[in-house]
Amino acid sequence: MFLAINSFSQSIQGFVYDESNNPIPYAKVYVKNFTNLGAITDEEGKYFFGCEMGTYDVIYKCIGFEEQVVKVTVSDLKPVVQNIYLKQAQNELNVVEVETKRRNIGWEIIQNVIAHKKDMIRQFDEYSCDVYIKGTETYDVKKKEKKEDEEEEPSDMFQKQKDEIQDKLNGENRLNMVEINLEKHFQYPNKMKEIRTGYDKIGKPDQIYFQTTTSGDFNFYESLIKKYDLHRTPIVSPLHPAGILSYKYKLKEVIHQDNDTIYKIEVSARSVGTSTMEGFLWVLKNEWVLTKVDVSMHKGNLKKYDNFHLIQEYEKIDSFWVVNKQIFEYDTKYMKEKVKGITTVTYSNWNFNPDFPPKHFSNEIGITTEEAY
Repeated sequence: MFLAINSFSQSIQGFVYDESNNPIPYAKVYVKNFTNLGAITDEEGKYFFGCEMGTYDVIYKCIGFEEQVVKVTVSDLKPVVQNIYLKQAQNELNVVEVETKRRNIGWEIIQNVIAHKKDMIRQFDEYSCDVYIKGTETYDVKKKEKKEDEEEEPSDMFQKQKDEIQDKLNGENRLNMVEINLEKHFQYPNKMKEIRTGYDKIGKPDQIYFQTTTSGDFNFYESLIKKYDLHRTPIVSPLHPAGILSYKYKLKEVIHQDNDTIYKIEVSARSVGTSTMEGFLWVLKNEWVLTKVDVSMHKGNLKKYDNFHLIQEYEKIDSFWVVNKQIFEYDTKYMKEKVKGITTVTYSNWNFNPDFPPKHFSNEIGITTEEAY
């Protein structure tokens, strides 16, 4: 019993982060001169391995980051917690070893985007814009087939009309819909205010996805996309500096548009994972920014949906690249019903770095005007 407690308690554990305090998944953690001591960080950047008492040179390594060696001493039965912050390796952004005989052109293009993403994460400190949201849900009910010898239940002369009305209210052809107009105000790092100026609904649209922007953006320039209203764990962005560990990248098309060149990159998961995406990224050459994203996720850590599809388009306004349109498509099953949803979001009338009045932001992040309804 003592030996079991001893082997469990003596350990080195912690988290591996990047310089922006984002966890680094799938980083290698191993001990110098030991072939059987080490671990790989999970999707949240956490690692753990058991060891005996002593002093170890622990190596932390991940593609796209500078290797770091830390001397760790284990002197008692308590686990030693060692958190590490790795610096992005600029010299590795142009040349990265990939286990293939051919050059991975898709990954090389993505590395150029990664090299510029710090400028994209924080282009401005404040902004205001108008947001229009339209979401719908439709239901597909699997009907029970009637047997040939099954007798029809008696009905009155108005039964057909009653059934049609009931179908529209609760049946297979019912529709839930919501339309929202709002003003979004944001101030770095996390101050936000939404003012609803228009709202209309049909049916029961409470479960329609994305009726507010307060749950956060789909910011692919962040290493991890944290959408806890949608996904149980952070989603590894295809623009993660160590993305080659989670994704495969393939150049699918070169598009010549006026004087610009756009690369269409296919991304797919390296293994069956629950925190990755699959789909396509469109990258503008020279500026090395995203112009469009079209990705999907399936089951896994999705909270409610079996499938989730996102299209996100960008445009350049006053030298800033912003999202101008989003389309969310999803489906799931409730008992015998299959629910399909689609939400379209458009952003317009951008105002960058406005002069917000004092006390503009408060604990109240959502306001609905009297005229909204």
